[in-house]
Amino acid sequence: MEKENNELLTLKKMQKQKEKKKKNTKYDCLAHLPILIILFLISCIFYIILNKFIKIEIKIERKLTKKQKNLKIGVISVRHDINVGNFLLKYAISKVLSNLGFTPYIIGTRYNNYNLSFLNKTTNLVVIKKNFSEIKRDDYDILMVNSDQIWRKFDEHYYDYAFLKFAENWNIKKFAYGASLGYDFWTLSKQDEEVAKRLLKNFTGISIREEGSVKLIQEHLNITPEVVLDPTLLLINKIILI
Repeated sequence: MEKENNELLTLKKMQKQKEKKKKNTKYDCLAHLPILIILFLISCIFYIILNKFIKIEIKIERKLTKKQKNLKIGVISVRHDINVGNFLLKYAISKVLSNLGFTPYIIGTRYNNYNLSFLNKTTNLVVIKKNFSEIKRDDYDILMVNSDQIWRKFDEHYYDYAFLKFAENWNIKKFAYGASLGYDFWTLSKQDEEVAKRLLKNFTGISIREEGSVKLIQEHLNITPEVVLDPTLLLINKIILI
């Protein structure tokens, strides 16, 4: 009888341990639930963004006709500086345009005689020796103001590299892609504003990379630019697709 009671007690004890274990497992699952939800949401967001990138690229490629491909694009950039971001943006836009079938040339002045071997090896680099009048009308089929802080006033070439003043009277397509003011507040003088307004009227398309700059540009330049991806993000998208 005593033996049976001991066995019964042992069984009850084992049953309680199983129930306790199940209860603890349940609590562990609940404890990790917020983390699982966050990971799920991040995965959904990543999928949506990646899907959007793919659609953007497909849309761009569909718009290109055979006649448009192999056109020479003069990509006007801020001065060639020894700066990783500066180099990467120029490499990225060159790679993206090449992948779309264009022939891009990365154009800019040289700052402090820095070593430009990376850009020389990876892009069609053009260095302005004195001023932008060195560029001639027949050199390129399209002119494009590159991303980076292109609308920030660095030097005396500002109107040329930011708004293509040297080509003001040329009958040529002009674009600004992913332009940036460099600040989250307005820095241009009234004179700069008037020049910019006049020159930007000749642009076929204008876009910026910071959504926070839209209101500033609307207020001071009377235009509403599109907000687009930084060229480096377009390059990442291309690598993923490959």
